[in-house]
This record gives sequence, structure tokens and C-alpha cells, in this order.
Amino acid sequence: MRKNKDGSLKLPGQQFDEIERAQRKLRRGRIRSIKGSKSRDKKELEELGHDALKTIRSRGSDETNG
Repeated sequence: MRKNKDGSLKLPGQQFDEIERAQRKLRRGRIRSIKGSKSRDKKELEELGHDALKTIRSRGSDETNG
């Protein structure tokens, strides 16, 4: 995970927002491709979060049952 200038970790998607703002300043047409990439990354993070939650819940139920 990337870090900000102050050393703190960047939030998921923050880097894409920064790139998008920079490209708007330069008035380039690549913003659409970045938005697509950002939405794919958000979906991937959401899926990973759901998988992690399922794993945590299954571990919890295994501990209470076993």
C-alpha cells in the first residue's frame, strides 16, 4: 500500500482520486479509463472484504461449535 507524504497509509482508491485530479488539471482525456479501473478496484476490494468476513464468521462458529 502506498503512503502519503506525511508517512500515513493511503486509503483504498485515494491514489486514483489523486491521479484523476492531476489529469483534470492537465485536461487530458484519460479520466474515463481511470474511473473504470477505480470501479473495478472498488468491486475487488468489496469482494475481498466479503470473503474475509465469511472466513471470520466461519472461524467464530467453528470455535463455538467445536
